[in-house]
Amino acid sequence: MRTISTSSSKVFKTFGFENYEAQISLRDPEDKEKYIGSDEVWEESETAIKEACAEMGLNARVELGEAAFYGP
Repeated sequence: MRTISTSSSKVFKTFGFENYEAQISLRDPEDKEKYIGSDEVWEESETAIKEACAEMGLNARVELGEAAFYGP
């Protein structure tokens, strides 16, 4: 996460984007049937991404119910 975010930040700065906001898309805790995986894995993953954004000082907005996986 940190590597990707750091790379993205460098690209944004290169093109003059300085005022931007990250979005943390989390699952909807009221609609767990929509998502696969255990509560423990989701909680660990969601906590890790929120902590990484905070450590990096990213202005991040949390959106419940927006979590998605785009796979092959």
